[in-house]
Amino acid sequence: MPMPYDSWSFMDKQNYNIDGTMKPEHRKKLLEYGMSRSAIDRLEEQKIREVNNRKKLDARYLELTGMTYTQMEEKRKQEASEQEEAKRAARQKAAIRNCEDISELPNGIDPDEYYELLGNNSF
Repeated sequence: MPMPYDSWSFMDKQNYNIDGTMKPEHRKKLLEYGMSRSAIDRLEEQKIREVNNRKKLDARYLELTGMTYTQMEEKRKQEASEQEEAKRAARQKAAIRNCEDISELPNGIDPDEYYELLGNNSF
């Protein structure tokens, strides 16, 4: 099952443990930069709250929909990507059918692929 940790930025993954606690080396680095212990503790508490809130949200979504919020987000991203790819393919087919000039093609169409398909004109 996906964890809240999966949606973190690269830097958060470097600086925090899966449970939201700050890694000792990051804490040490912040102290060296002059940040107060109380400010560091607040950052850690905020990340722990974020993890706990995400777990609660995931549990609620799981109860209501059968999948966690994180899984739902991943599914939405995948569907959006698939829709965008389908639109790109449709634009490309229309461009080939209309024998449009390469300079008039919509963004995202590979010129080599376009000329290859234009030669075949299999649509």
